[in-house]
Order: sequence, then C-alpha cells, then structure tokens
Amino acid sequence: METEITQAEKLAHLKSLIKGVETVMFTTLDAQGQMRCRPMTPMEMDKENKLWFFTNESSKKIDEIQANPIANISYAHPDENTYVSIKARVKVINDRDKIKELWSPILKAWFPKGIDDPDLALVECTVLEAEYWDASSSRMVQLFSMLKAAITGKEYDEGKHATLKL
Repeated sequence: METEITQAEKLAHLKSLIKGVETVMFTTLDAQGQMRCRPMTPMEMDKENKLWFFTNESSKKIDEIQANPIANISYAHPDENTYVSIKARVKVINDRDKIKELWSPILKAWFPKGIDDPDLALVECTVLEAEYWDASSSRMVQLFSMLKAAITGKEYDEGKHATLKL
C-alpha cells in the first residue's frame, strides 16, 4: 500500500532537487504580455521558502516585475534527470543588510562594483506553487522500467512528480 506524501516531505524534496543548481531560467512578462526568459543564479531557498536573486535595479526585468509581480523560475538538472518549475510572487528589495547577508565574493563576476554598488538590488521570490519531476534513478533502472512497460502494456513510471501550493 502506497503512503501519501505529506506537504512537508514534498517541500523537503523540492529543496533537495533545487539545491546546487547554479543557473535557472527566470521568466517574467513584458509590457505586451510576452514572456521574457533570462538565465540567473539563485541563492538557496531560505527557511521561509523564499528564493533570492541579485540584480541591477536598472535592468529591464525590474520594470516587468513592478508591472506584473509574478514570475516562473525553472530549474533543470539533466544529469540527475530532475526538473522543477516554480511560480512565485516577486518584488525588488533594496535592503542593504539582506544584500550583505546573501553576498558572496563570486558575485563580483556579475556585479563588478561589488556589494556597495547603489544599483545592486535583490529580487525576493515568494513561492506560490512548485511542480517537480524526479526520475533520478539510474539509467539502467529507467531502461528496465521502460522495457517492462513496453512488454506489459502498462504505463511507464517516470519517477516522482508532485505539485505543491504554498
């Protein structure tokens, strides 16, 4: 008998799937309602289940965020065969203490003026909903599962899939 996965277990699994993904696709809507995607580097999800990104306050995405404060953040870890899509409420934050808390020297590659740059800001993402696909079992297990499905006529089990509403 299969046991129901709790919301807390799904959330813990979600955090494990996004941990260590260095680049995500961050999608906003422009003034014409067209999706605009760009690669960004996320900070790890915090204890309040928020995601954080550094940005320049003068970037085009800031206008898009202020006009429509909903974004999609897509994580992909193809080597692990895991994928995550997050819908979040987003806003621009100019909290210098939070910037200092999250700052890492590696960020200077994207923000050469450093932590004291007055154009440096954060995008705070409050997760509203997340969906993940986790088929992280070995390639041999996946191949066996595909063959079994083909032989028995039963649907192929692609792994764990869940949706969370926060």
